[in-house]
Amino acid sequence: MASKPTTSKTKSNTPKRCIYSPSKVQQALDAIHKGMNTSTASRIFNVPRTTLRNKLEGKSPVESVGHGGVTSILGDETEALLVEWVLTCAKMGFPVDREGLLSSVKKLVDESEMKTPFINNRPGKKWFYGFMNRHKCLSQKHAEYVNKARGSVTEEKIRKWFDEVSELLGENLYVLNYPERVFNMDETCFYLAPKGELILGPRGCNVYDEQTNNNKENITTLFAANALGNWAPPLTIYKYERIPAKIAQSAPPGWGLGKSENGWMTAETFFEYMANIFLPHLIQSNISRPVIIFLDGHSSHLSLHLSKFCRENGLILIALYPNSTHILQPLDVAVFGPLKSSWKKTVKQWRIDNDREISKFDMPTALSNIMNTPNMSKNVQSGFRSTGLLPFNPNNVDYTKVIIRSVPTQQNTSKNNEIQLHLKFIEKNTDSNLLKEFKRAYIGGYEWDGDIKATMLFNLWSTCVTQTNNEKTRTESTSQATTFDSFDSYMSPTSAQLTTISLESTTMNNSSTSCQLENQPSTSHDSPTTLILPTRRSLTSVFEDVIKWPVQQVSKSKRKREYTPSVITSDRWVQFHELKEADKLKKDEERENKRKAIQDRKRVAEEKKKGKDIKKENTN
Repeated sequence: MASKPTTSKTKSNTPKRCIYSPSKVQQALDAIHKGMNTSTASRIFNVPRTTLRNKLEGKSPVESVGHGGVTSILGDETEALLVEWVLTCAKMGFPVDREGLLSSVKKLVDESEMKTPFINNRPGKKWFYGFMNRHKCLSQKHAEYVNKARGSVTEEKIRKWFDEVSELLGENLYVLNYPERVFNMDETCFYLAPKGELILGPRGCNVYDEQTNNNKENITTLFAANALGNWAPPLTIYKYERIPAKIAQSAPPGWGLGKSENGWMTAETFFEYMANIFLPHLIQSNISRPVIIFLDGHSSHLSLHLSKFCRENGLILIALYPNSTHILQPLDVAVFGPLKSSWKKTVKQWRIDNDREISKFDMPTALSNIMNTPNMSKNVQSGFRSTGLLPFNPNNVDYTKVIIRSVPTQQNTSKNNEIQLHLKFIEKNTDSNLLKEFKRAYIGGYEWDGDIKATMLFNLWSTCVTQTNNEKTRTESTSQATTFDSFDSYMSPTSAQLTTISLESTTMNNSSTSCQLENQPSTSHDSPTTLILPTRRSLTSVFEDVIKWPVQQVSKSKRKREYTPSVITSDRWVQFHELKEADKLKKDEERENKRKAIQDRKRVAEEKKKGKDIKKENTN
């Protein structure tokens, strides 16, 4: 028996759907109402017979609802109110989860005595996923933690901050037009054992990832980048009294290494980073000054010594509006997220490539590889744009991150606008002398004592003025843009202005260094101000040209303590350890030579004594 020929095409199980418009459905229903058979109407107007029967029997609405399937049990209007309620709660910082939505629907059904197929009037998972499918504007996600202080930030306060920054910069406002001269600095921590991604393992059994690193151990690193996407040398801070040679030798050249008692940023480490790493980077990169640096107002960034140093070297530090770094900090908005995501992958890949876990000694090298990817540079540029810092425009800020504390109604807005229009109309059509009398009485706080005919007009005018002032007081921001020059003005009133100041032959620990600012005759192009180490130096002079924290540390022990800077580059730390090792070998060699000399003297003395004894015996 011959077999049936096989074909390459397989029959699809997907049912065919007829393409028809709502007008065709209405025409078919009209024809049926006039006596036409349902099957005939379905064939003529190309509308499924089941669709027509469902509409005739009331199982589905006569008019199209814009989607297939049955209609919502609660109705479109009720679901629209639920969607608006969910979105409003999310904007106000009180997001609704699935259980909260289902409980609210149960309460709504109970109070309205609505008949539903829900068990105990509470919808289940099937209704929830159908609700989410019908309203694509909603989605399930993990909430980001925001404290109460961040929740108090408003759009009005941020816009006020932009205005104050423009006013305080004054003649230096033009610097914001040069992206290579606008920087952002911020520090973040990286865990040596970050929480991993999903892994493979046997079903129904726990899987453990054993690591030698403490899952809570983290290292702080300070990053600095300009609006062009170019990085300045970062700074990694370790919890050490002295930086080990292993860290200095493993870090990339030029990478900043710092130390502090707790491994966090301090006023001392930040000051020495600005003096020993960031400023030499600007000089080496030929970046004109003044330079504007946006950063958060942490206490480690606020010090009188730093304020004086920045003012003398053309560095303008501007603190972002408090508790708004998740909105205005470029590195926080667009860089740290992908940076830490890449860090997790790097930690895993490091374990595969090197057959060991990543350590704190390897962190600078691993971070350097992540930073040098092209996408990171684009992320930095995107961060400056999305925060409105460059181009400097408050309209570019993403205000959807602002938590709404109250929902203004259209009615209140219209009422306020109407009051302002009434006030303008009254003042425009009132005699100027009479208006002055109104203002005199209003400011004085006493009743109208002028023309009796104007009493009613005065009462109406004063009411409009009072309501307008109350509205302005409610919406005005108390924000204040903080600059380090204004901080220093508490000590020196003449330093409150932000101006370009030249440093004329500033002495830095017996090493004269001149810094060239913009629009001044160049006198040091042939010998730029960089910290160049000579080929041969002694251990006592290796840190002579390094700027240190002006406040000397007081040692509690009587033992002589070696005072080293908190922050220098990895190259300088390497040289320090090499010279220290060479000095140690030299001292060991001198000690050994001294010991040999003592032994030689003892041997000679013993030989002399032995010779005398032999001579004495021969004489006897």
